Amino acid sequence: MSVSLICIGDFPGIPRFIGLGQLEPDQIASLLDTRVPIGQEHVSIGNAVWTDFCHTDPSKIMRWLTKDTAVLPYLQAAIRRHLQQYPSLFNGLGMTEQLILESLQDQTKNAGALFGENQSREDSPFLGDSVIYHYIERLANESTPTLIIKNHDSKVTAQTEVVAPEKRAIPCISTNLRCFWRV
Repeated sequence: MSVSLICIGDFPGIPRFIGLGQLEPDQIASLLDTRVPIGQEHVSIGNAVWTDFCHTDPSKIMRWLTKDTAVLPYLQAAIRRHLQQYPSLFNGLGMTEQLILESLQDQTKNAGALFGENQSREDSPFLGDSVIYHYIERLANESTPTLIIKNHDSKVTAQTEVVAPEKRAIPCISTNLRCFWRV
């Protein structure tokens, strides 16, 4: 049995292509000729990257930003975005936390809307809704909360209302979000 890879970054007629799951069966079938057999190089890079990803030292995964990963064309962008989860040099927030707080500003929003806004500001899909809800909960439970969860009974869901604390400055980054992470 052979395994192959269909690896595309866009598809005609889809303005914001985020993955093969958006495609209809006939659209996927049209990509069969683009398949690339998974070879030893794919497996070797995948294994090595996974080992480095699981390491406690982020410099291990960071080194893949300068290596040849052409057989996995979206790997470096994914690693770069992962590294932006580390606290920024500007305000100590990771990218996801920053995006959540910038989306809130002085408004009340539900967690589902925050998730949608977060995803629309990402170059590619990054985290799922339950992970964003975890970040919201964590930001609300800090010793000095950076946001407030209204009517919070249990875990955060899409309907949970979230608001920034009154008259508290939220450290916002310029429009060039990527300039404050050493990546």
